[in-house]
Amino acid sequence: MCYFCLLQRIFILLNGKPAIHYHIVNRRVRALEERGYIEKCGERRTRTGFAAMLYQLTTRAYLATLLDKIELDNFIETAPDANIISVIEAIISARIS
Repeated sequence: MCYFCLLQRIFILLNGKPAIHYHIVNRRVRALEERGYIEKCGERRTRTGFAAMLYQLTTRAYLATLLDKIELDNFIETAPDANIISVIEAIISARIS
């Protein structure tokens, strides 16, 4: 099932009417793809015969999700020094490249 179809069904179940228009979902998907959070991973035919692109999360999206769930202050206070050094190295190498 395509992403838009799934979202529409969820909103219809919750609200009794569609709440997201296709052009809004399409614009947001394009923005996520341009920023490197999702990437195309295939294609699927819809019931009406149109091609619908399939997307998957990138490592950037997984990191963003993880950072959103972690309390960074808590991480800094409780993480072992080796983990903190690894994070610092990753940040420095990302700035250099």
